[in-house]
Amino acid sequence: MESGQKSVYVKSVKDFVQRLEDQRFGIVVVGSSVFEDKDIFLELYVSEKKRLLDGQRLTQQELLSWTDNFGLFASKETIGIYQAEKMSPSLQEFIVNYSQRPNPQLTLFLFINKAEFFSSFSPKLSQALCLSLFGEYFAERDSRIAQVLVKRAEDAQLSCSLGVAKLFVSKFPQAGVFEMFSEFQKLLCQIGDKECLEAADVQSFIEKKEAVSLWKLRDALLRKEHTTAQSLIQALVVDLGEDPLAILNFLRNQYLSGLRAIAGQSKDRKMQIFLAAGETTLLNGLNVFFHVESLIKNNWQDALLSLETMVGRL
Repeated sequence: MESGQKSVYVKSVKDFVQRLEDQRFGIVVVGSSVFEDKDIFLELYVSEKKRLLDGQRLTQQELLSWTDNFGLFASKETIGIYQAEKMSPSLQEFIVNYSQRPNPQLTLFLFINKAEFFSSFSPKLSQALCLSLFGEYFAERDSRIAQVLVKRAEDAQLSCSLGVAKLFVSKFPQAGVFEMFSEFQKLLCQIGDKECLEAADVQSFIEKKEAVSLWKLRDALLRKEHTTAQSLIQALVVDLGEDPLAILNFLRNQYLSGLRAIAGQSKDRKMQIFLAAGETTLLNGLNVFFHVESLIKNNWQDALLSLETMVGRL
């Protein structure tokens, strides 16, 4: 560990957590190229009341309304500021000055996504805990995500080992953090009355997901394989918990991509399914998707029934 101007610099999440447990800091700074770390860190390491603000839009007056209320908080609170590298120069200067005498009831949690700004700004702070995650291995980031999954399972009164959570994360190598969280929630909803989430549950979920996908639904609709499409819709909505409106949004984007491919006379092999379906089919599909979306949003018809009757019109 190194210290500079009364601030503490740590080089690992383990040391970071230990420092948080041993001492309360008025300002905490995390530098990371992973934008979602702002959500991960607040969920894992902040148990008190918290709120998250965008540094690009935050004004000095708004922040002052929090930092100036010494002793008025009923309990300790944390203000998270993401995109801190986009704070205005005046706000940066305010935080540097504030760090010398921070509100004892308040913690400012700054999240910085640019290594250069982390290196130039954090040394100006006093009494801050600083952690740089720039250049870390993907496995370390995945481990943090897995810890969030373990916590969310516990919140749902389920036991989940870190190993099982890591297995789940490994099944989504290209997915974003929030997509992973969404998929994990679907898994938790599917395991019924079990008290413990096991590796077999993860594997079963993934196998079902691979067998039933939005891409396969798209292909079935374009090929007018109505029976297959009906089965896929049933599995996606009932078994996998997909949002009907999200399904429509996916299909609409795909059909629009198909129209662009036709207009540009694309030679891309992946676009051949659209060329085979034809412009008329795609335009009709867009009209149908818009109609079905209206039925669902206005509660004029059951969402699953709307999707199932949609198939016959495509």
